[in-house]
Amino acid sequence: MDRSQLVAQLKALGEPTRLALCQRLSRREWGGTELLAEIGISQPNLSRHLRILREAGLVAERREGRRAYFRLHDAELAAAVLRLASGLPLGLPGSPIHARINMNAEKDSPAEPPSVPSPSIEEWLL
Repeated sequence: MDRSQLVAQLKALGEPTRLALCQRLSRREWGGTELLAEIGISQPNLSRHLRILREAGLVAERREGRRAYFRLHDAELAAAVLRLASGLPLGLPGSPIHARINMNAEKDSPAEPPSVPSPSIEEWLL
């Protein structure tokens, strides 16, 4: 993933409604009508948010006739969105924090969450 795509994805997730959409989409595929009822925003507003998420490469769309179904692009992304939304470190494979989480997971007891130092912005962007 190049830096401009990463920036687009972070910007897309930085808006509360889009983060809420991604939380729901991380659990399963949703139809547009279902999302509309669940999120409680207007149809044009939902379409705009979903377009931004699709353009950022976060959401995939599947068409069945006139119906549209949406899901997160991949399982790793779904796990990362759930962690982000719950305030936990992302721990994406290949990220500097991922190795720290895996190392600490073996040391820490299951009852305690791993203590992970926050990476610097340079670590995330490189």
